[in-house]
Amino acid sequence: MLIFYNLFKKYLVNKVILMTILIVIFTFLYHSLCDEDDFQYTNLEEDNYNLFNTLYFTIATTSTLGDNSTSPKSIKCKILVFINILLMLWITFY
Repeated sequence: MLIFYNLFKKYLVNKVILMTILIVIFTFLYHSLCDEDDFQYTNLEEDNYNLFNTLYFTIATTSTLGDNSTSPKSIKCKILVFINILLMLWITFY
């Protein structure tokens, strides 16, 4: 029984590490490829396009909870969001 626990623990740790790496990668992709004009803000102040808010958007998108305060307007950002969600769902259920 201990062998199965150790294998499951290693499997779960690997998934968490991979998801963390992908969250960091997508945060920097959103921040570098998408401009402030590529996002539509509803509840945020004007000057809030920074790395922290990009990380917040990435985590909200990755967890598939979403958030109505920020949404992508441009095609390139929408494609990036689509890839982000598909990758995270594939990692979660694989």
